[in-house]
Amino acid sequence: MSENTVFLESSPEQSLPLRAESGEALDSTDNALRQVQGERHCSAPLCLAGALARVLVALWAGGMWTVGYIAAPTLFAMLGDRVLAGNIAGQLFTVIAWIGMGTAIYLLAFMAVRWGRAVLRDKLFWVIVVMFACVAVGYFSIQAEMASLKAGLDSMDVMESAVRDKFTILHGVSSAIYLAQSVLGAWLVVGARRLAV
Repeated sequence: MSENTVFLESSPEQSLPLRAESGEALDSTDNALRQVQGERHCSAPLCLAGALARVLVALWAGGMWTVGYIAAPTLFAMLGDRVLAGNIAGQLFTVIAWIGMGTAIYLLAFMAVRWGRAVLRDKLFWVIVVMFACVAVGYFSIQAEMASLKAGLDSMDVMESAVRDKFTILHGVSSAIYLAQSVLGAWLVVGARRLAV
């Protein structure tokens, strides 16, 4: 590299080589860097709030996929006692439901504060609203009814009881809602970069 080459620091990890005799190129790059830095600038509390929002999105969506499509099927496959497997899976679904409720409330509040009324025209906002509704209906209505059916059977397997048909229908509806929520979760993960401030 020639002696008349200088470096413009853009970050501690990288620098941009520019020729000293090319003043125009130096000014252009400097202005571009300042513009990017200005766009990314935010107050510490706002940056922290945005970072927390993205972490919660990862926790919620990742938890849904892990519990619903890895942990629960593995429990029923590995444990010989279906009642025990169902009870453990139920506890896991309860945990992820509460995580989902808390995360949705935080995300909706964050977006409303950040963008005001304009957030009502944002598709990601309504994705979160629908996911919140899925959690509320799935957990507080359908799963609550399923839990009450199992509670009346003591240690008996619900699939061998007189309420089997009703339980199967409720389980099917719950699974469909959970699948829809999981698909929307993928949309939420992809759109989470917009929560950066």
